[in-house]
Amino acid sequence: AYFARNPLGFAYQLPYTLTTTFKGHSQPVHSVCVDPHHGVVMTGSLDNSLKVWDTSTSKCTRSIRAHNLGYVKAMCSHEGRLVTASAGGSLKMWLPAEDWACVEPAEMHDGAINAIQLLTDKSGGGGGGGGERGVSFKVFTVGDDKTVKVRSSTVCPQLLALNCSPSTAHPSLFALN
Repeated sequence: AYFARNPLGFAYQLPYTLTTTFKGHSQPVHSVCVDPHHGVVMTGSLDNSLKVWDTSTSKCTRSIRAHNLGYVKAMCSHEGRLVTASAGGSLKMWLPAEDWACVEPAEMHDGAINAIQLLTDKSGGGGGGGGERGVSFKVFTVGDDKTVKVRSSTVCPQLLALNCSPSTAHPSLFALN
């Protein structure tokens, strides 16, 4: 049970009830992310896999070898896109609506990426919503190299038309500035 204190200082138990357990990784799980757009939960583990779980059935619907350099240490979901960060310092963007097509940019940090956040860049650049120049994002990462990095990125519109397997990476379609 988890206990917290209210403003008057009295301890009380928070009303959490275990409703679901996702089992299937062979090593400890280090990251989790919920994607309400697709009704899935994604988990990353030391077994170097990204697992996708259907929230209505609690069953694993896909298991993907996520990163060549280290395990999935952090992930976030934003507007139907998932970004995973590895203990080896690399990022990948996954597109669930496109059969989990993968976009793999350059390395981001010297060492592990511990946290990541992705925001649509509505300041101009690629327009934020798509179109000819692509979709622009700001990618925020926190690394073992004692830095927080903010990079602009653009996913080219051609990627959205691809029908490829999740194991296929498309480095030329994801540009980091």
